[in-house]
Amino acid sequence: MLDGASRDNLRKRFREWRTTAVEVENLKRPREGVNVKLLGGRYLVFVYVDEEALVSVLAGEGDWLDPGWV
Repeated sequence: MLDGASRDNLRKRFREWRTTAVEVENLKRPREGVNVKLLGGRYLVFVYVDEEALVSVLAGEGDWLDPGWV
């Protein structure tokens, strides 16, 4: 479904997802005035991981100084 999507398209989808996910995933919080910053990075940060970055993480030898990159 996302394979082959451009980075810009994925970023746009993230922003669209975020607008509803905050409310859907945090039903116990008031619907208005939810401070997204207090809910953590899940709703703030779009992380794009391509195959090269994924391979660098999987091939890492566990060295905390060079664990791979995203």
